[in-house]
Amino acid sequence: MPIHSARPKSRRRIAPVGPIFPDDLRTPIFSTEPKPPSAAVLDLYPTIREQFEQERSDARRRVLEEIFRKIDLLADHYGVRDLSPDGRALVLLLYVCREFIPGFRIECANTRKGRGRPQTWDARRYTQLLIDTQLVRDHESCGDRQACRTLIRSNPAYKPRSGIPRANPTLERAVDTLEARLSEARRVKHNPLADLASKLMEDERLRPIFFDAFTPTEIQT
Repeated sequence: MPIHSARPKSRRRIAPVGPIFPDDLRTPIFSTEPKPPSAAVLDLYPTIREQFEQERSDARRRVLEEIFRKIDLLADHYGVRDLSPDGRALVLLLYVCREFIPGFRIECANTRKGRGRPQTWDARRYTQLLIDTQLVRDHESCGDRQACRTLIRSNPAYKPRSGIPRANPTLERAVDTLEARLSEARRVKHNPLADLASKLMEDERLRPIFFDAFTPTEIQT
């Protein structure tokens, strides 16, 4: 009796999961730019060269117009169409980076395995500190140092490992440390998002959108 090898079962393909965009933002831009004639033809026939250059210019212009149209569609998709052109560009950059670049995605540190706070500060943590400090400053009409003091007392993300300091000298040392981190957060050398965050937070219309786009999280440190 012949032995037949079993046919391998076909694996089911799983569609990748990603952001859902409207049809126009999922359709590529098709260029009608003509294929250039040979250099000899272009040299011998000036009229052909002129016609080719005109058709190429028109095709590139149409592509550029379509790109700007889709930028407006993207602004509609993220709800930032009414912002100024500069503000819209910055916020769109932040949204797109968060959607597609793993290094811009935000995770809650309290979902990670292990105990104890992280020993390093990255762009996400620095920018989170900028946002939290600004929120306290807006609410209490205070300066950086008082905002840092409030964060240490009220936000678990900034509580020292030894707990909330009760003695004033210990509290002030913790404030000194957090204030130093805040100073670093405003420098591109330590925080690559520092300039972008500064521009967005200076604009009263952009600030709440930036806070929402960044999605402040409860970072257990």
